[in-house]
Amino acid sequence: MTSVSTENTTSNDEFGVHCAPAMSHEIRSAIAILILGTNSPNDPRVDQMIAYSHSAGYSLDHLWVAKPQNSTNSQHQSHSQILASILLIPMPGHSGMLFISPTPTRKQRTILEILIRSMIDHLASKPQSNINFYQSLLDPAQSQENTALRNTGFFPLASLAYMHKRTDYIDALPPIPFSDQNIQAHTYSDQTLPLFKQAILDSYQDTLDCPGLLGIRNIDDIIEGHKATGAFDPNMWHVFTQNDQPFAVMLISKLGKQQSAELVYFGIAKSHRRKGFSKPILSWGLHLAAYEAQRKLMLAVDQNNVPALKLYHSLGFVQTGVKNALIYTEKIDK
Repeated sequence: MTSVSTENTTSNDEFGVHCAPAMSHEIRSAIAILILGTNSPNDPRVDQMIAYSHSAGYSLDHLWVAKPQNSTNSQHQSHSQILASILLIPMPGHSGMLFISPTPTRKQRTILEILIRSMIDHLASKPQSNINFYQSLLDPAQSQENTALRNTGFFPLASLAYMHKRTDYIDALPPIPFSDQNIQAHTYSDQTLPLFKQAILDSYQDTLDCPGLLGIRNIDDIIEGHKATGAFDPNMWHVFTQNDQPFAVMLISKLGKQQSAELVYFGIAKSHRRKGFSKPILSWGLHLAAYEAQRKLMLAVDQNNVPALKLYHSLGFVQTGVKNALIYTEKIDK
C-alpha cells in the first residue's frame, strides 16, 4: 500500500483542496469513490476491484485522492473526507491508463481537474517516472468528466465503436488467402519484427483510424503497447507479405479466461487498399480465433473510419457500445 511523504502532496489554496496518493487506510474509500461514486468502502465491488488489480498485476501506487486542505490524516477520519479519486495504471510503452471518479457537478469537476493536474505534474517532476503518454476512456454521456479531462490538457482522440462477432470452433485453419499471388503470412518473432514494424508504419499513411496518434509514440512503444493488450501470443500476430514486402498486419490477443479474443490492430498499407485484401484477411483472422477456441472476437474502431466500419459490418460484427478516447502527452499541440 502507499505511504505518503510531503514530497508527494500538492495543495490548491484557492479551492482549499489537498491532493496526494491515497494512504493505506484510504485505499478502500478511494476505490469506492472511483468505481461507485460513493464512499462505500465495504461494498463487495471494492473487494472485487482489489482482487482484480492483484491478479492482473496492477499497482495501486498511483491511486490519488483529493481532500479538504484542512482535513486530518487520522486513520479514523481521513477516508471519510475524500472528495475525488483517480487511478493511473502504468502500461508498457511509457504509457498509462487513467481512471477517474464520477463527477456529477461542476464543483466536483473543478476538484477533479485539480487532482488530475496535480498527479500529472508530480509524475512529470520525477526523473524515474517513464510515463509520457496518458489515455482515458469515457462514456459520451459523462459530460463533466469529459470536460474535466479536456480542461487538464487531454485531447479528444476519437469516438470508438466497440464491436464483436461470435465464432464457432473449427479443428483446422483454412489456407492463407491469396497464396496464389505470392502472399505469405508470418507470425511474430525477433526475425520478423522488422516486417511488423514496417507494416504498421506503412498502414498509418492516410489512415482514418485515430489519426491524432500519428507521431506521438515511436514504433517500439507502439508494439509494446499492443503486446500489453490481453495475453500476447506470437502465433496470433501476423504480418502479410507480397513478394517479400509487408503490406498488412493483423494483431490478435486472447483475453484471459473469457474465451474471447481482441483484434488489437488491423492495418493495410495504402498501396494495397481497395484491392480486395482486407475482407479475406480479416475473415481468416476470425477462423484463427475460432481455431484457438475463442468464442468471440472483439475490436474497437474509430467511428470516423467509415470503410473499416463497413468491413466489420459486412463480416457480421455487431456494435455493443461507444467510448470517447482522450489522450494526454506533452507532444500534443492542438
